[in-house]
Amino acid sequence: MQTAREVEFAKRLSVSDKSSRDKALKKLRTWLHSRSLPSEEFCADEMMKLWRGLHYCMWMSDKPLIQEDCAKNISSLVHSLATSVSALRFVDCGWLTLCQEWHTIDRLRLDKYLMMMRHYLRQNFAYLQKHKWETELVDEMLTNFTLGILDPNSEDVPLGVQLHLTDIYVPVLQDLAEKEEIPWKVLERLLRPVLSLAAETAKPVMLKATCQGIIEPLLELTSVYGLSTPPVFAAEGEGSDDDEAMDTETDAQSPSALKVDHAALAQIVFSLASVKSVSQKNRSALYLLKRRFESIAVAHVASESSPSTDTVDDSHVYTAERDVSATTGSNASASESSGSEPSSPVVPSKKRKRKRRAASAGSGLSVPSTPVPAVASVAAAASTPTHNATEDGSPQKKKRIRLSLKDNQVKQFSKKDPIDVSPWKPSSKEGKSLLKNKTPTPITPRMRRILAQEKEKSNARRRSTGDLPSAKSLS
Repeated sequence: MQTAREVEFAKRLSVSDKSSRDKALKKLRTWLHSRSLPSEEFCADEMMKLWRGLHYCMWMSDKPLIQEDCAKNISSLVHSLATSVSALRFVDCGWLTLCQEWHTIDRLRLDKYLMMMRHYLRQNFAYLQKHKWETELVDEMLTNFTLGILDPNSEDVPLGVQLHLTDIYVPVLQDLAEKEEIPWKVLERLLRPVLSLAAETAKPVMLKATCQGIIEPLLELTSVYGLSTPPVFAAEGEGSDDDEAMDTETDAQSPSALKVDHAALAQIVFSLASVKSVSQKNRSALYLLKRRFESIAVAHVASESSPSTDTVDDSHVYTAERDVSATTGSNASASESSGSEPSSPVVPSKKRKRKRRAASAGSGLSVPSTPVPAVASVAAAASTPTHNATEDGSPQKKKRIRLSLKDNQVKQFSKKDPIDVSPWKPSSKEGKSLLKNKTPTPITPRMRRILAQEKEKSNARRRSTGDLPSAKSLS
């Protein structure tokens, strides 16, 4: 009679009429609470029959709002079960049914099942949050995840299910953390199955998706010590107004409700990557991410130890918009008067390479009204010999040459001695050193075996042709 009751629910849930499906869902919610008593628990076959009807209940739902309401109602059924054993079995059978029916879902219905996965995963974690993150309950659910949908070597789990799980795993935890803070010890256990997926998978696409969807979002999260990610420089166009630049930087670094310990994550990633069974490609990728976690942790410690000030010093606010022309122009004029090279402007370390590249391209130098002919100046410089001192004996200043580049840009170079293009001839000492006998290369045991084999082959070839007498004839 109980089996007939479950089959009846499955039939009512898969009808095309929306009102009939809604009534069946309401009755199923009440029946699940009364049926899942400690005296009589659900078995796996009974739960799979119910989930087959719930799967086709979502299949029959049309229009976005109706589909979202159906996904929420189906996902929240886990809270109607009276015992934790039935709830965990309900969660496990739900993921198993989705994996079994995944290949039957067409592209027109794929979006609503992806949305259902997000709501279902959220309610799975909400059930654990409702029970105050009990250790046994959390460990049992994560064990089912590791042996089920997050098993990297399972052929029963479709690749599309795992790829979508890597996209929604961290955002779902962030949504839960907005309502109630997730302790770091619990979050560490929740993240370990997906981190082990990156270490043990043999599919490159799965490794890339795990690193981009799980590990890289964790790099941007706030630390458990209340520190956000290290500060960044303002973007171009924001240097004119300091207040607007500071507001933009604050908005970009809004703290997340989900807080992680980057140093502990580095240790977890290192422990997973150092296993002997992990492939070299996965190990290299995880070691790189481990170093990124460590660098963020060091930056957090440095920012925590530095004294905080209420006033903001404008000299420490670096922006990408700089008056390079004024700086390089003043340095060029000062260098022409003193005869030394123009000094580069003081820029932060992160922007130094960009500033150096811009200065080398000549973008910051002032453009003269009439371009200077470059060929004549270069020819004159090549024809005139260079001397270190004048006729009076005083040191001669270095001359400068201007070259006109593209787009009326000008760059100045220091005049140097002409390059000797004559062919190289070794001196007497160099010739003797080249003719000296160098130390022979040491012969390794492997090379010695190869030489012995080649010698034996050549001797056998010579014996066959008669060039070398055999051992019997010699005796």
